[in-house]
Amino acid sequence: MSDEIIFSKSAEKQLLKLDKNIAERLMQKLLEFSRDIPPTSRAKGLTNSKDAEYRYRVGDYRILFDYNEKLNRIEILKVAHRRDVYE
Repeated sequence: MSDEIIFSKSAEKQLLKLDKNIAERLMQKLLEFSRDIPPTSRAKGLTNSKDAEYRYRVGDYRILFDYNEKLNRIEILKVAHRRDVYE
């Protein structure tokens, strides 16, 4: 079962600003990761982050997100290059 994926307004803007090929690759990986059970199995938990609970690594890019297990919902909060994502 695939989980619902929703984007915050800022994450959506960040994704749209990226090069089309990079954005497509990130979306393909995000869909692949969301099919995992649980979808956090290939994610890294973030400990001292006020931005999100988890992150996916896709090459030099990071997708920061929260996961609501009860609603089976992945909320994408931030999408950025690794040098910029934790600022």
